[in-house]
Amino acid sequence: MMSEPKHETSPVLSDLPADELFEYGLELGLRLDRTMTPGEVLRRIRERQELLASLDRDALLDICVWARRPVRKSASKEELAKEIVTITRMRFADLSHRGLVALAQLRGVRADTNEADEIVIQRMRRAEPLWSKIRR
Repeated sequence: MMSEPKHETSPVLSDLPADELFEYGLELGLRLDRTMTPGEVLRRIRERQELLASLDRDALLDICVWARRPVRKSASKEELAKEIVTITRMRFADLSHRGLVALAQLRGVRADTNEADEIVIQRMRRAEPLWSKIRR
């Protein structure tokens, strides 16, 4: 009798302890609160994974090049996202349109590919937390 094929990936998210699940969510750039239940954290992580699956890998590479972050061309979307979430830069002059839209979406800002850059940038500036503005 044939069993279902097993996908060789990282440990099953639902099997991770709550603290590791929380840390993984932070690595993906999620804004999480320690009071959240593991189920809520898991839901947000899965939403982030769906977003990553929908993003263009080349757009993520554009962001890394723009921010001058050394990454392998063969890096996975998740690896790229983990690097991108550490970027606090808010000057978007040399960033491609597709990179700008992907960065906005990773930062939790609504952005669409057919919107003007100025509109996306304005939303990102409004969504930037106060402490990030002060630090910058």
